[in-house]
Amino acid sequence: MKFKNDNEALIHGLILAVTADTDLKSNEALTLCEKVTESLSEFEVARCKKVAEGILDGGGTLSQMFDRLSIQMEKQ
Repeated sequence: MKFKNDNEALIHGLILAVTADTDLKSNEALTLCEKVTESLSEFEVARCKKVAEGILDGGGTLSQMFDRLSIQMEKQ
């Protein structure tokens, strides 16, 4: 998947880490998230976490969550 920026990549990664069906997949997603955060400020990371949390709180399928993310990213 191609991301528009590191913020979008981090949000996707956080959602995948939480929704992964195995600990291994979750840890792989978290490892990628850690790499992405190296290029972001603390403020950007905190904002991405908040966006991911809001999307996860909305529930639904993973596809629905990413649809909501796409809508949010378009607004920015």
